[in-house]
Amino acid sequence: MAKNFEVRDVYLNGNDFDYINAALELGINNFMLSFFEAADDLVEFYEMYYSNGRYPRPPDPRIVLKIESQRGIEFLKNTPPSLFRECQLMAARDDLFLSFFGKRAEFLNALKIIIAKDQNAAIRI
Repeated sequence: MAKNFEVRDVYLNGNDFDYINAALELGINNFMLSFFEAADDLVEFYEMYYSNGRYPRPPDPRIVLKIESQRGIEFLKNTPPSLFRECQLMAARDDLFLSFFGKRAEFLNALKIIIAKDQNAAIRI
């Protein structure tokens, strides 16, 4: 429930490139991006996905963007839905709820924002 938690520098790191390459080798192109909070997160994923070097062009990925923080909600509020037309949004209720601890009405409004941006949004615990 840290109010100022922030991951700095890059969204993807560590073994993410290896995991993406392994998925491509196995014919997997479904990805879920946790704690999605900015357009740069999506750009970074696409750059990593399409620069794998092992395929001329991999199939387009199917992406679920997990919204788990108030920062993610603020990004959604200020972003046109067209950015997400190739993705599905998901409300990760546990983490999102904790980020709104003690603010039930704001949490419910956050879920409404997610659904307004993607009527096919998934709501998961």
